[in-house]
Amino acid sequence: MSIDDRIASDQPKSFKFTAENEKEIKRIIAKYPKGRQASAVMPLLDLAQRQHDNWIPMAAIVAIAVRLTPAVPPPGPGAAVLLSGDQRACSWQGSGP
Repeated sequence: MSIDDRIASDQPKSFKFTAENEKEIKRIIAKYPKGRQASAVMPLLDLAQRQHDNWIPMAAIVAIAVRLTPAVPPPGPGAAVLLSGDQRACSWQGSGP
């Protein structure tokens, strides 16, 4: 069974954390030492799941991965992740870096 078999077929085209969750993300990431912010992945996935009716869309996974990857500057508040048709490519919409 491939990962594609496990991904829900009904995916939203974009994902954006709420303003309240953006504040919470800053608080969570601040707990981790410099260079170790990727350790915040589980709490951020939990926020995304709580925000999106108890499941995590692929766009949220991508948004979290980009935010926690040091080589990629995080988007500004209000930015949303847009997935392409194959759900492997994404782009930012809205205010970004």
